[in-house]
Amino acid sequence: MKISKIKNSRPGISVTENKNEEQLSRQSLLYYAPVKDGKIRLESKDLEQHVTECNEKAQKLYNVITPEIDLCKEENREWIVEDLTKNFNAVINNALRSIKNPKEKREERVEKEVAFILNLNKNSIKIKKDVFVKSTDLIVKFSANNKYNKKNDKGTGSKEEAYIREMISNLVLRKLKKTLRKEVKLENGCKMQMTEITISLMSAICLYGNVESFDPVILKAFFEKVDSDYTKYKYVEQIVKSIESQSAKLKVVEKDGKHLLIPANADHRKKKYVFEFMRKYAAAEEKEKREITEHIQNLIGLYLCGKAGYENAENRFSNMTESHNCISGEIEEIFNEIEELENSSKQKREEKKKTREELDKIQESRKGNKRNTNSNNQNYKNNKTDSDKKENQADANENKLKENELRDKRRRLSKELENLDSEVRIKKEKLKNTTVKEMALKYRAAVNYLADEVGKTVLGEIKEKKVRSCADLYWIEYIDSTVEKLLLKSRNKDRYRYEIGFLSKHIWKEWTQYISGKYIEMGKGVYHFAIPDLSGALEGESVSICEVKPEYRNGVSGFDYERIRAEESLEREMEKYVLFAVNNFARAVTPEEEREKPGHEDVLLMKTLSEIEESQTEEERQKKHDNNVKNAITLYADADRRILQFFGGQSRFRKKEDSLINLYSGEDLYKEIRKELYAIRNITFHYTTKADKDQTQKHELTEYFFEEEFSDITELFREKYYTNNVWKYYDIEVINNIMGKIYCGRKYRAAQVPAFNNIISRPALPQLMDGFVKGNSLRRLMNCPDRDVIKKYWSSLFFVLKELYYYDFLQEQEKPEDNIKERFFRAMEKESGQAKDGKEQKAWESFENRIDQIGRERSFGAICQGLMVEYMLQNRDISMVQTETGDGKTNKKQIYKHYRTLLYICIRSAFTEYLREKWEELRTPVLTVKEWSKEEFCQTDGLKHLSLFDHLKETFNDAESGSFWYMAAHFINQKYLNHLIGSIRNYLQFTEDIEDRALSLGDCVDNKREEKNLRYRNTLEILEFVAQFCERTTNVMEDYFESNQEYAAYLSGFVDYNVSKKETDIEKALYGFCRQKFKVDGKEYMAGIYYDGENLIPNRNIIRANMYGNVSCLKPYMDRITLKEIRTMYADQNKLDTVLKEGVCRTEEEQKAYREYQNEKNRIELFDLCTYTQILNDIQAKLIGWSYMRERDLMYYQLGYYYTKLFWTDSISEEDARRRLMGELVNVEDGVILYQILAFNSYNLPIIANKNNTVTFLKGEGSIGGKAITAFLKNYENAERIYEEALDLFENTDEHAAIINTRNYIEHFKYFIKSDRSMMDLYSEVYDRFFRHDHNRKKNVPDSLKNVLADNFMIADISMELGSKKVGEKKKGFREHKAARIEFTDRGIRSTDMTYTVKPDPKDSKKDEKVLVPARSEVFLKQFQKILEYRI
Repeated sequence: MKISKIKNSRPGISVTENKNEEQLSRQSLLYYAPVKDGKIRLESKDLEQHVTECNEKAQKLYNVITPEIDLCKEENREWIVEDLTKNFNAVINNALRSIKNPKEKREERVEKEVAFILNLNKNSIKIKKDVFVKSTDLIVKFSANNKYNKKNDKGTGSKEEAYIREMISNLVLRKLKKTLRKEVKLENGCKMQMTEITISLMSAICLYGNVESFDPVILKAFFEKVDSDYTKYKYVEQIVKSIESQSAKLKVVEKDGKHLLIPANADHRKKKYVFEFMRKYAAAEEKEKREITEHIQNLIGLYLCGKAGYENAENRFSNMTESHNCISGEIEEIFNEIEELENSSKQKREEKKKTREELDKIQESRKGNKRNTNSNNQNYKNNKTDSDKKENQADANENKLKENELRDKRRRLSKELENLDSEVRIKKEKLKNTTVKEMALKYRAAVNYLADEVGKTVLGEIKEKKVRSCADLYWIEYIDSTVEKLLLKSRNKDRYRYEIGFLSKHIWKEWTQYISGKYIEMGKGVYHFAIPDLSGALEGESVSICEVKPEYRNGVSGFDYERIRAEESLEREMEKYVLFAVNNFARAVTPEEEREKPGHEDVLLMKTLSEIEESQTEEERQKKHDNNVKNAITLYADADRRILQFFGGQSRFRKKEDSLINLYSGEDLYKEIRKELYAIRNITFHYTTKADKDQTQKHELTEYFFEEEFSDITELFREKYYTNNVWKYYDIEVINNIMGKIYCGRKYRAAQVPAFNNIISRPALPQLMDGFVKGNSLRRLMNCPDRDVIKKYWSSLFFVLKELYYYDFLQEQEKPEDNIKERFFRAMEKESGQAKDGKEQKAWESFENRIDQIGRERSFGAICQGLMVEYMLQNRDISMVQTETGDGKTNKKQIYKHYRTLLYICIRSAFTEYLREKWEELRTPVLTVKEWSKEEFCQTDGLKHLSLFDHLKETFNDAESGSFWYMAAHFINQKYLNHLIGSIRNYLQFTEDIEDRALSLGDCVDNKREEKNLRYRNTLEILEFVAQFCERTTNVMEDYFESNQEYAAYLSGFVDYNVSKKETDIEKALYGFCRQKFKVDGKEYMAGIYYDGENLIPNRNIIRANMYGNVSCLKPYMDRITLKEIRTMYADQNKLDTVLKEGVCRTEEEQKAYREYQNEKNRIELFDLCTYTQILNDIQAKLIGWSYMRERDLMYYQLGYYYTKLFWTDSISEEDARRRLMGELVNVEDGVILYQILAFNSYNLPIIANKNNTVTFLKGEGSIGGKAITAFLKNYENAERIYEEALDLFENTDEHAAIINTRNYIEHFKYFIKSDRSMMDLYSEVYDRFFRHDHNRKKNVPDSLKNVLADNFMIADISMELGSKKVGEKKKGFREHKAARIEFTDRGIRSTDMTYTVKPDPKDSKKDEKVLVPARSEVFLKQFQKILEYRI
């Protein structure tokens, strides 16, 4: 039971300030979120009652046999399994619930339950509500009209009794509750398996009807186990105790007058040995460290191999990891037996398959003979002799006899296969029990050996055979529990897992992950709770990095960790999108080959030639000229044009004579924007405020861009209405009225309010708007000869509704009753009153109750958040991206889904009410006669300025880091910018929720939250402003390409102009291709997709793909578009004329044809190109996230390790340079090495140099960011030893250089530059190398690839294959080593099926049908798989 998921309760660790008491007021608790019945926290008594009530609710759902029926695949046999399951569960549940007093003693309960079963013929059994049956009605029999009868069973010798008995056996072996799959002991001392007892009991109840003669002794043992599993009363106290014993991972203690962090279980009677090990390992020298880790390996050997695995032997552990011997001879015998049975089963399946094929041939032959006979003429029939007839009859009889023999053989084989499957299941049950016994033997043998023969080890003295008595026995228990997890709790029971080599390797991996995880936990606490503000350190102020900050000295609460999680999540998102912005900027200013040069990867640290030379004398310039040129960045000659495409194109600025941009060269723009991007990249590090304080620099260029865009805001919004064709269906006065009303004043949007697309989807719009748009107006549009008219209307209406939803419907209204919350409650009352049945009504009651618990007085955003948080908490273990499995079913079922569904329904209903009340003019669209030009429509003279962003005019320059984010946002694509905006919104709402809950419990709140959130809100508003201009393009070719010639050459990489090699004028070739004419179905067309008859059209998809993704890396493996494909597209378009006009498919074939046409169109219009780049960016984003997380974990690990070494061991003296340093502006009293670790990971903190008796800060670009570690290694005594100390628990140190290389490859986007590694290579490397310290994250790597593809309607079939890698260093030499590889299987990438509604009769929605149609074409899928696998 997941107690924390029931009744909207949450577990927590609260720390309340209590100045009147010496002890800290810290409490582990379960609390209501929100407050329930006036109670916030549940005290012990309330908590026990809460757990008891949850347990009683769970009892109502109790079943001994899991009611998921998927056993019987034979036709008309499923009902047998259903009846067996239903009847048996009903009997057992009736017995369990016959006890009226829940507090009755267990012995008395079991006695009454046994009596109930033995007197079953005297009791009425409740099957379901108000339905009772007699015991004789529980017997499952074949009905007379069932296909299973004696005729079908003729000659097989099987009976229905034997068949049902076999089905009972299969059902119990596969579906008995896991907690009941145990061995039980009878009163006479004999032992039996619960599966065996359950099979006999089910047979007695549901087959023979003689349960009254069942052995009471066995029945008592059965109910002792079942009753305990059902009631769980003995566990209630344990659950309460576990909730009250929760602890944060760290706690604060006082030592030598200092407040220090320590693991929360450091004084636990058993778990204290973990922290003891951390201290011992941190204090040890290198040789001692090796001895300690080798001792753990010895313990693994002792457990797996006994005494021989522990005693001294050269390379014993490495030899052990290569061993294929089984851990037990008995287990190996069981596997041999299972293998023999499975081989036999395989042979019989093959035999059955051949028998089936022979039967099919005979039946096909008989059908053929019958057809031939019917086709013969009457004369031939009359001429047949008696001997011919006899011969034909003999052949028929022989075939009939053979057919019967084959049928009998097939039945016999089916029966044998069932028996074999049953035997295999029994053997697997035996394997499990034998494994349990073998583990117990190994555990006891290891403990006895250590206590009796060893006595003392490097971990300490072994005084007694109790786990809590010494470290060695604790680690033996850890090894035992790890083996249990690998062999008993894992679904994978393959033979290789029982091999000594597999177990030894995996136990070692689990152990190293466990210990490194403990150091990471400590480091995370140090980073967030013990690092002071370091901004004064650079000015010589005294700094000490050791003590916990004052606000956390009362203890660390669960809310503190929630805040950390929120900060880390937002930090990771910001880091990721800033890297994309930097990469897009780099691609715009410098050629790819420039960034391939060593040291030139980071454009934000590069300088131009003029910047390098400005600090040199003329003589130095001449001497160092070649070196200066080598070190300087090479910019594109048209870098200014390339940069300005992200701001709307150079034509927007160059045409104005007084434009500030005319004063800037490409190099000037590069230097100004570089400065802004450099600053935004640096301020993501949380513990230093230097970057935030450094706001004195001028932002002239940024302010100019902002002023220009601010003045264009009205024109921009009018342009949106124009491009969405609103002017074609509504009068200009209607449009002006809408814009004037909804775009006035500041707008707000809560984070968890559902997006418009979830409320009204574009395909469902015509159906949802049925009745809103008046019939006559709609019919006129539908009857228009131009098929695009109705299609464009729905698109324009969708755009208008979306604008109304965000800018008016969700906003505060003048009248309270018009607000979204009031409309929502009215809609909820209306919709709930229309519930069709009890199930729907129950869903509505649950939904309304949850809203009442959240509080109707709270804001609408808070209500939405409460509902969605509950939904996500219940489904946190289920991937949000789910694909269909081979049998068409999703992999996991979501619960509480009705919260989300009913929320959408209510908002949709409220929105419809809002539209009818406020926007009557939208109900009567009319196709306008006047053809507006874009310039005329967007003209703003005489129109009121739209004021929704006016507040930014005043706050833009005051906002901390506002100008930095403004500039960075222009280099982020629309999708990622929206994601970043959503991440900040979620952060703000989540932190607000944290503080509300903390405040309600009297917990310490974050006093700096308001200050931080104000900064984030200002950033959010700036990003929302930039989002209006994001991906805005023009029709001016020169904004994106230097000339038509360059554009034609660029486009030729994706379109086959089909010209001879002699043609050298590529622009002429493109014109020639576009002007080609051809006829399709009598209609004449021109291939002018990229040409308007006079000029070339700058393809928006090409522009977007080139701006935000590297299109050049796609060219080598993309099939170019041909004229034949364009001709085919027009042919398919003609065939779909009716569908395109009506917007409705009537048949499944029409829907498939329409989808194929859409895929063809997307490819030809180069939308697929844009899709490919976006998916590649999504895949790259995952890699960036993992790179960030690994670097963060490494920093936490090193902080945790050295914090333990500094403050919990005596291995570092007070004057050691790792603890204390004084020098030029350097005044670190304690924690020098902690400062250095922080500097490795910061662009703000310089490394401290300590070499040749000189202590100083290393300032300059050669010692920050990625170069900081190199600077540290060169300028610090014993730097290499300090940096690499204890790293072998976190990673394979032989692979450290390779990991750094891969990290740089990812973060500098070299995949898009060099393509010497495929995307599959990168995912394989991350899987194989990045996460030795975190196996869960490692396992997530292939799943993340699948999820990205699933997000884009693709299913990836991938497998883990064995490859090789180079391990070692260049100086010491490399060696080949095994490596895991992620590869596509033969099935590769497949398309997800999308569900469409076809309308055989548009007037009758009852005849609508759902059909599944592949979303992606085969061309798209094959091409994208080639993209992922391609490397140079």
